Amino acid sequence: MLIMKYTKTGTAAYLPHLDLLRDFQRIFRRAQIEIVFSEGFHPHMLLYFAPPLAVGTQSVAEYCTVGCTLAPEEFAARFNSGSTADIRCLSCAEIGQNPNLAARLCWGEYRLEFENSDRLESVLTRISACDSLLIDYPVKGEMKQREVRSAIRSLEVRDGAAVAVLAQGNVTLRADRLADHIGKEMGCECVRVTRLRQLTEDGRDADLLFEGGNR
Repeated sequence: MLIMKYTKTGTAAYLPHLDLLRDFQRIFRRAQIEIVFSEGFHPHMLLYFAPPLAVGTQSVAEYCTVGCTLAPEEFAARFNSGSTADIRCLSCAEIGQNPNLAARLCWGEYRLEFENSDRLESVLTRISACDSLLIDYPVKGEMKQREVRSAIRSLEVRDGAAVAVLAQGNVTLRADRLADHIGKEMGCECVRVTRLRQLTEDGRDADLLFEGGNR
């Protein structure tokens, strides 16, 4: 089994997760990559993703595990030959077994870019100092307020943008929802949300999964 790190940028950021899965299947066919299927009455492609992104959020740190017998270098080269500039394999490695990315990668680090950053530091300082944070969240078609402070691990200003580490998986705080809240407090729009890294429960970078298997 292989583990792959890839990008989802540009127009690919607007692909819902099921469309991304279909896009991967097309890439595999174009690149002549054979994927191993499960056994049993309902065989399925052995392809497992990390927690999916909200539509419109781009990423330079997406992960999936793939049942494939190709060498990592050949897989990466073939994948990129059949893909576009928006979905690129950044690295690939062999892994002993499926590491259950969806369960292990509990945090995502995001860069939130706004039209201006004049009040950004003061707004983030206020949010970080609060024990409670209510933001607008859609629930069954209605906009309601949701308590999200415990889903924010860290929040800081970096190079003129907000960088936030947010919960994902069973408990998820969508980065675009937080960006909308910050933008309202600042009186400006968020222009771009990018997932920079994914982290395990204890804060280790997902890239460590490429080094020595399932640690």
